[in-house]
Amino acid sequence: MSKRLVGIIIVLVLFSCLVFSSCDAELVGAVGSNGPNHAQESYHYFNGTNTFGISTSAGKTIDFTYSSAVKSGTLSIQILDPSKTAVSNLTAGTSGTTEINADNGGIYQLVITGTKTEGSYNVSWSVK
Repeated sequence: MSKRLVGIIIVLVLFSCLVFSSCDAELVGAVGSNGPNHAQESYHYFNGTNTFGISTSAGKTIDFTYSSAVKSGTLSIQILDPSKTAVSNLTAGTSGTTEINADNGGIYQLVITGTKTEGSYNVSWSVK
């Protein structure tokens, strides 16, 4: 084999490894939008964690409105305080509202974890 042909084969093998490894994305077939006060995603496959920071000062209230649908797999939606302690678990596959009293100022986190799941979530919040 010529050196040129060997080089071409190596490049093709490396390129195909890159292309096929991107098929293991955490979100597949996803459509959504995330902004300063909302997180929304509809997906055919979600395996991993999306985290959104919510900055507030002590004494404020964070109001959440949420809905989610789970066709397969599992979905977890948690709210963590600045010390990373769970202060609320939103029930997957339902919709509703919840209010968090921010006793401590800092960054609260909305943590959405999918385990081989198909479905959607829509969470919005406001700090008052």
